[in-house]
Amino acid sequence: MESFEKLIEKLLRPFLLAKRNNYAALEKIKFLESFVSIMIEKLMPLSAPWQQTILNQLRNIIKGFDTASRLEKQNRVDQIIKLIKNLYQPPPCFEVLLTAIDNIPLLSTRWKKIFQKKGLFSLEDLLYFLPTRYVDHRHFRRIEELKPEETAIIQGKIIASGITPIKQGERKLYKVVISDGTGYLSGVWFNFKLKYMQKEFKPGRTVTFIGTIYQYGGEKIIYHPEVNWKKEIKPEIVPIYPEIDGVYPKELRHIMQKIALNYASFLGCPLPEEIRKEYNLLPLWKAVLSLHTPEINTSVSALNRKTSPFHYTLKFLEFFLLELGLALKRKSFLEKKGISFSPTGIYIEPFLKNLPFTLTKAQQRTFTEIKQDMISPRPMHRLLQGDVGSGKTIIALLAALIAIESNYQVAIMTPTEILAEQHFLTTKKWFKDLPIKITLLTSQLKLKEKQKIYDEISNGNYHLVIG
Repeated sequence: MESFEKLIEKLLRPFLLAKRNNYAALEKIKFLESFVSIMIEKLMPLSAPWQQTILNQLRNIIKGFDTASRLEKQNRVDQIIKLIKNLYQPPPCFEVLLTAIDNIPLLSTRWKKIFQKKGLFSLEDLLYFLPTRYVDHRHFRRIEELKPEETAIIQGKIIASGITPIKQGERKLYKVVISDGTGYLSGVWFNFKLKYMQKEFKPGRTVTFIGTIYQYGGEKIIYHPEVNWKKEIKPEIVPIYPEIDGVYPKELRHIMQKIALNYASFLGCPLPEEIRKEYNLLPLWKAVLSLHTPEINTSVSALNRKTSPFHYTLKFLEFFLLELGLALKRKSFLEKKGISFSPTGIYIEPFLKNLPFTLTKAQQRTFTEIKQDMISPRPMHRLLQGDVGSGKTIIALLAALIAIESNYQVAIMTPTEILAEQHFLTTKKWFKDLPIKITLLTSQLKLKEKQKIYDEISNGNYHLVIG
């Protein structure tokens, strides 16, 4: 089966050819009405609701095209090309995505309460309530091949059914044993209506069980299997959603598929088309829709490993938007006006000269970069990272001296009071020959002592505060 994108390309091609060179080939292209009708029929099952609306508009415009005048054909060709191109990109509608659960007409009062209890409060929340895994229901599994913990679809004849006591005096369970000729499988119910079970699960009937396999001893069991009485079952890939108390998986699947089919198109695609093509990405709405309603030829293993094209699109978009947000934040930050410091070297040079060691090349390079940042009129936005003893404190003190030389006060904060005291004593020792006043401010100080330091700082009597 041809993909949706390939079909659109095929549909668009004759109209682009007809328009080329001032509509030179317009009269040579025949039977466009029947061609478009056939293409619309192929596209309809693959289309989202908003695309189906466009296809219906296209169906109306193409009527009578073959017998129209040349001028009328030219006008229609332009309209048709525009409509077909609109099939690629849905109109995003963020207001619709923010619709509260209570205002979604598709949901009953019961479903609204269920989803709200689950922490889903908007249409967008519902669309991103994605399956956690997928089960391959395209083929029946042989009972002899079944392994514990796997979810499978099995069809067989009922061999026996009836009530089985769990233990003496305790409540009972209902067991139905089926066979497909390769082995035996038991369906077990703890909660059941006896009359219904006895009426439906009669020996000799063919039944299909769907569920997770468990094994005790040599017995293979499915607890509360999903039951289907049809001998011919539509092959499908079944999405499995996070469990919700009091909700059967089958009914949850059905409501989620309805939501996806009716509303996924409103997600649009925030990525530019050129980026999508470069990285082989799907439109966002298509990726989300496919995760809720996977096509029959999709790789189940890729879905479960979350390496499918649909997962790849969502992962790429998440990282793309994160990086875009950081870039915009950085751009906004760099556009802010900062302090342009004017270091004179009056304190830095004697400080470096009196140190009992020489700065390493890495420390010198780091200080040069920080110095350039501080001279710049833009705010500095930098993280200094290094192992214990690598010289981070020295670099911080050099940056403090740049500010002090420019007639500013400096505060150095540490994560603990002990570290603050250590920094204070070390700094006081290194700055002993400099006319720089330093103070220590910690929570251990009494209120009067703190207030005195606050006043001294406000009056500009301290150059450096460590705390």
